[in-house]
Amino acid sequence: MNRRLVDIVVVMFGAVASAVAIVASPVLAAVDRTGPPPLAAVSPFVLPAPQTFTLKNGLKVHVVERRRAPLVDVVVSVGGGALGEAAGREGLATALADLLTQGAGDRDAFAFDDAVMAIGARMEANASWQSTTISAQALSTRADEMLALLADAVLHPRLHPDDWARKQKERLGELAYLQSEPRTLSSLAAARALFPEGRQGIGIIGTPHSVSSIDIDAIRAQHTATFRPDNAFVVLVGDIDAKAAVAGLERALGSWTAPTTPLPTVAAQEPAPLSGVSVVLLDKPGAPQSVLQVVAPIPPDVGPFDAAAGVMQTLLGGSFTSRLNGNLREKNQYAYGAGYSYDTSPAHRSRVSTSVKSSVTIPAIHEILAELERIRLPATVEELDRARAYEALTFPAVADSGAGLARAWASWLELGVTPTVVNGYMKAVLAVDAPALQVAGARLVDPLHVTIVVVGDRHSLESELGRFGPVKVMSAVELLPAP
Repeated sequence: MNRRLVDIVVVMFGAVASAVAIVASPVLAAVDRTGPPPLAAVSPFVLPAPQTFTLKNGLKVHVVERRRAPLVDVVVSVGGGALGEAAGREGLATALADLLTQGAGDRDAFAFDDAVMAIGARMEANASWQSTTISAQALSTRADEMLALLADAVLHPRLHPDDWARKQKERLGELAYLQSEPRTLSSLAAARALFPEGRQGIGIIGTPHSVSSIDIDAIRAQHTATFRPDNAFVVLVGDIDAKAAVAGLERALGSWTAPTTPLPTVAAQEPAPLSGVSVVLLDKPGAPQSVLQVVAPIPPDVGPFDAAAGVMQTLLGGSFTSRLNGNLREKNQYAYGAGYSYDTSPAHRSRVSTSVKSSVTIPAIHEILAELERIRLPATVEELDRARAYEALTFPAVADSGAGLARAWASWLELGVTPTVVNGYMKAVLAVDAPALQVAGARLVDPLHVTIVVVGDRHSLESELGRFGPVKVMSAVELLPAP
């Protein structure tokens, strides 16, 4: 036999013998494979706290040195989002955000986009209820060039009528599509139910009527009123020395000056308490599915890093193994999935959301209300361990990327959350015990005071829905009125 072939046979025989020995090992033979392995202890995780500086013009700068990749991410956060919009001008903040990167300085929209791409950067602007943000990313070797372009977008956006005419058409087209999109209609109806009066009862991007009324002068006035260094801060994360980052920001944004006029004040509205169970129904004739939301206020003193509330949310509907998902998907096969979440900003409210086959709409609602009641009762040891571990282990995902970390710190700083609170969250979550979880469930969840929102076939559902409470029928036109 060929010598090389003999060597190969010997090696193969040895590998097989080793495999047999491993299988026969008493250590591996004792492994219990009838269930999942036990949860390992959760390792501590600490986010690097930002170093805070103040530019000569008073602009606050928060820098996190992060050397994992040769990138720099920047977020400029400006106070005054959609909450400050006047009645009839809903969507003004998002209109401004749409235009901030559509030309700046002496560059039109195309030239500005070319300049951003030429240095391998990316830039985008967004509006939320409480702020407008411009974020950018570039290689750390192109940081100064990126900051110069970012400064142009912040300080000298072109805000040209032609650009707004184009963006306005895009926005109106989006709103026309949303008039027939069940999930969006469900969210809009839920907001209107909780905020029947005031800005938060209308979608953040506005309505066809309000967007049509916005002109370029209103957008320019919004920029002048809100974009000022005493109403903003910067978060920079990346592969750069903190002092060098501050020097670069001083060069880019140091000329930004604050006017003498007082800062605009914006106050969020909290939802009014609910008197009982009510139903909002949006008719989708012949719809094969019903889109459901069950919404309610939560106590206004629940904070964004409330550990017990976070674990309760995970157990009820914040993970694939949650009670709601297990009930509606696994047990009853009513839905592909179901979830529960709550917000603390700009207002305190909670929601259950799912979509079910139209014929099981009523039993699905019964099951949702039953789970809302059950979360107020003691959880099992296994449920508590799983929910704590999931909530703790998903938290570090905010540090997966520099862009994500910059956005996270920007949102936390906007809310006034300190690094101490952020870095104490995992420990607080792992310390949540069964009584604390039950208290959180009773505190945040009350199935006797909710609004049930259904987007589905009115003909087959309205009379049955009346068993839960008074039914109010709404239309898409009421939520998204035409110009």
